[in-house]
Amino acid sequence: MRFIAAVLFLATISFASDSPKFGWKKIGVTIISLDATEHQDYRMPKGRLRIGIQAEEAVFAGIATARQYVPFQGNKKYLSLADFDTFGCGIRNVIQGGFSCNINLDGAMLLIRDKRGPLTVATGGLSLLRPGMGSIAQRATKPNKIALTLFSWTCIENCLPTSQ
Repeated sequence: MRFIAAVLFLATISFASDSPKFGWKKIGVTIISLDATEHQDYRMPKGRLRIGIQAEEAVFAGIATARQYVPFQGNKKYLSLADFDTFGCGIRNVIQGGFSCNINLDGAMLLIRDKRGPLTVATGGLSLLRPGMGSIAQRATKPNKIALTLFSWTCIENCLPTSQ
């Protein structure tokens, strides 16, 4: 009888406390401005991450390993749109959206690039020579404002001290 009472008591305690709940927690927002031919990079923490993007013009974004990032460090090499096909996760041609990625390696980098490129800049320059084509030149030279929001999958309710 005592055994049954002890089991019922332990069951009541275990059901009374809520289990931890996990979800996306915002860990940062960055506003950047990109010209048509440049890219930005950001070191990423380890974990399950979601990167939200809101831009004025379409962008490409992807997570590169430390080895993949070396040629682009300090804008040494032009980051082409084809380079994004080599990254493990990312998103292409997005104005508003995002992507999730599990990052397990040290030194992973978020690379983001404006979809416009050298051809857009050249076309914009040529449009200045033709009357009535000023809007193309303006589009080619106008910086692209981009809001990046980083979320982490973590405990958000009833967290144990070690689960945050």
